[in-house]
Amino acid sequence: MNNVASSYHSLRGIGYILLSICCFGLSDSALKFLGAHMPVGEVMFFRSLIWLFPVLGYFAYKGALHVFWEGDLKAQTVRAAIAAVTLPCFIYAYSQLPLADAYAISFVSPFFMAIFSIPILKERVEPYMWWAILFGFCGVLIMMRPGSSVMSLGGLAAFSGGVLYGLAMVLSRKLTRNHAPLSVMVWFSVFTLLAGMVTLPFSWEAPSLFEGTLLAVTAILSSLAQLYGIKSLSILKAPVAGGVEYLNLVWGTFLGYFFWGDFPDNYIVTGAVMLVMGGLYLTYRETTKSSQTPPTACFEN
Repeated sequence: MNNVASSYHSLRGIGYILLSICCFGLSDSALKFLGAHMPVGEVMFFRSLIWLFPVLGYFAYKGALHVFWEGDLKAQTVRAAIAAVTLPCFIYAYSQLPLADAYAISFVSPFFMAIFSIPILKERVEPYMWWAILFGFCGVLIMMRPGSSVMSLGGLAAFSGGVLYGLAMVLSRKLTRNHAPLSVMVWFSVFTLLAGMVTLPFSWEAPSLFEGTLLAVTAILSSLAQLYGIKSLSILKAPVAGGVEYLNLVWGTFLGYFFWGDFPDNYIVTGAVMLVMGGLYLTYRETTKSSQTPPTACFEN
């Protein structure tokens, strides 16, 4: 019975990740257009504003705003600040690189999720995990070889965003042990709103009706993606969640080709395949191991 319950939780967690991937891909496609036509800080500001105020207004109406001030505020602040730095990295990378290339480079995040889980979640990284991580990094070196188009500020932004995203997701998993996922999302939106607001006096361009519509679309979809992603991390171990997220590469490649006619070159494909192989190996080993042990209690919201 324990194995059945464990399998159910794992499948539910994977389902959340798949929903997160779908929403993130569509949201990132909108961000790619917006980042090329609007200042990054302005995109951050409106993206957070559109989602944050209705949510806070609803909770204020219900008299439940106190839920956002409960728990470990220091941990919430640290996680939100890191995630707020991650967002402009991704927006800039999407605006400078084909979507599939930016995704491929940023997918160092699952490996950093495994690394950061050691000191933060006290999870043990087995020797086979280190070999998979090393293999994945070799794929990154192939993609970001000297002289390549991704060895640029856009490529470095994608890599930095991937590292920070891995750290933010591990912190999210720790927080969701005793914090509601919506609380984690609200703190992130508050920080990105403030960070974007600081830039407005220096770079302001009135958005067109189409840009305003895209801002609303990316605000809604990215919020759903975050919610599903955070809920998945309240169920799955970090290496497993990171491995499943590699499907984002396939989805991002399709969207990039569909909207912009972009397709990654052979070096990007080779490096991405190495990243995927390393990530899927981690997922296989962890799911095999977890199926042989009783499930642990997980936080549910």
